Amino acid sequence: MKKLFAGLTLAMLLVVGGAGAAFGADTLTVRRVDTTAFPKVKIVAMPTKPGTRAADFAVKEDGKPVKIDGVVPLTSSPKGVVIAVDTSGSMSQDGKLEAVQAAIRDFVSRKQPQDQMAIVSFNNSAEVIQGLTTDSNKLTQSVDRLTPLNETAMWDGVNMALRMLAQSPADLQPNVVLITDGRDTVSSSDFATTRANVLSANASVFSIGISGPELDSAPLQDLATASGGTFQSGAASAFGGLLGSADAVLGNQYELSYTSTAKDSIDLEVDAGGLSVKAPSVGIGTVTEGFSARPDVVESKTPALFKGAIAKWMVALLVLAAAGLLAYALILIVVRDMSTLENALQPYAAEGPSMEEDGPSDVRMAETAFVKRAVEMTGRFAEERGLLQWVERQLEQADLPLRAAEAIFFWLSAIVVLTLLGLFSTRSIFGALVLLFIAAVTPAVVLSGLSSRRQRKFTSQLPDTLQLLSGSLRAGYSLLQGVEAVSQEVSDPMGQELRRVLAEARLGRPLEDSLADTAQRMGSPDFDWAVMAIRIQREVGGNLAELLQTVGETMIARERLRREVRSLTAEGRISAIILGILPIALGGVMYAVNPEYIQVLFKHTSGHIMLAGAGLLALVGFYWMKKTIEIEV
Repeated sequence: MKKLFAGLTLAMLLVVGGAGAAFGADTLTVRRVDTTAFPKVKIVAMPTKPGTRAADFAVKEDGKPVKIDGVVPLTSSPKGVVIAVDTSGSMSQDGKLEAVQAAIRDFVSRKQPQDQMAIVSFNNSAEVIQGLTTDSNKLTQSVDRLTPLNETAMWDGVNMALRMLAQSPADLQPNVVLITDGRDTVSSSDFATTRANVLSANASVFSIGISGPELDSAPLQDLATASGGTFQSGAASAFGGLLGSADAVLGNQYELSYTSTAKDSIDLEVDAGGLSVKAPSVGIGTVTEGFSARPDVVESKTPALFKGAIAKWMVALLVLAAAGLLAYALILIVVRDMSTLENALQPYAAEGPSMEEDGPSDVRMAETAFVKRAVEMTGRFAEERGLLQWVERQLEQADLPLRAAEAIFFWLSAIVVLTLLGLFSTRSIFGALVLLFIAAVTPAVVLSGLSSRRQRKFTSQLPDTLQLLSGSLRAGYSLLQGVEAVSQEVSDPMGQELRRVLAEARLGRPLEDSLADTAQRMGSPDFDWAVMAIRIQREVGGNLAELLQTVGETMIARERLRREVRSLTAEGRISAIILGILPIALGGVMYAVNPEYIQVLFKHTSGHIMLAGAGLLALVGFYWMKKTIEIEV
């Protein structure tokens, strides 16, 4: 059994590991077909598959193979490269912008003398940092002018790069290197328009994503694949290698030449390394571009099932399943499995489970062997740190029929599950931390509220209970008989606690000790005073009925005063509630009216800091208002 689960765990982890990696599909691009010197035809091809050599190329004309006269690396033809750099606020974190600047300087230093480069930055808007030039010094100096700001106008940056290339000399090969760590937030153009503009300009886009929670790789990969470029993503520390790979693809272009026998237009097909792309209906005596964007045949395509939001949820579920199997495997290693013989002898063992363990009021949420083992381990861990006793006391005060170890286990499980779901659904560390805080605090707040409500009701029932107990003693009942009579008359929680006192007394525990334990469990100083009065009467003598009558009247007066104070402070409590709800409600209204305006708080570091500061100040204000309206009686 252990081997089976270990195998499942390993398989699941391997699947998850594979799902986390993203690779752009290898493509073959025909950048240009020149038939101006017909019958000599020249083809410029750009394969993105590593290791493609000149000997790997083959050409078909009108469906028939032709002899290639020559395949030479394309070095003399000038290339135009516009580097569009994301300079949003997130690029200032973790050394991202510094790594990009260093990689661009290295990229510029390796360019050919005839190549022209330009640099465009995009944040709140797109801006030309350096126009197209062959001067490497100007390009290197312009890199230092990249300054991060708030937003990400990515598609505006790409369109600005395309406009610059459109105004360049006709023989300049158009290319765009797109660098980002996020997604578009404020562009005036959408992705569909930008994609169409790229295809119309016959430009190749080389997309490079810096890994992070805000990176949206789907449109980057789509744009690169459609235009015959490449898509890569990785950490900022490895950015130099990513940009170097794009540079290698740009330099891996070949000029193929052959002698045509066609009489009219030519249908070309170029093959290399198992990849194929067609250039149909090429006119004679022309220079034709634009076949790179639409290869008819590619080596492989990713199924639509593994794209977009579906893939993200699948990865999230796989991660959760892998985490569960990993936890199970660790538990199987730590906790010994009982053999079949031990299982058969377990009902006859001397230390078998007691039948009294499962009373009618005992609710067991852990029924499976796996959950039972996990609960046992959680209970031992909590007991060693003193947490188990505190949780037991809170559960007793709230009258929740749960075992402390089970409550802690399911609480921790909920924290882990909600945090992971928040991380994968929001793709933000801040969103995951918010869900972690909610999952961690909500059960404690609910438990404290239930406990406080039950304590208040217990305290309000105490004066009437003492009056009834005093009357029972005057009628000739003993103290134990009086407690039994009162327990049947009053409602819960007082009746429930008195019945527990009776059960303990019948098992041999002194009545005063059981009553004192109830006072401590319910956190009631008033009931503690009544127990103290009973102890004193038992030691020195006197009329217990009159004593309880006096204590009851005192508590009635205290309860009356307590309610008067609560009425007088009601306005302050309502004000505190309104002031607490108002910021959240106002934020919700603003989000409904103008989502882009409020989303800045959730997408940028400065917004996260403002939210954290606002939450901290709100907690301080709540504590201050609580102390202002809280009066001890």
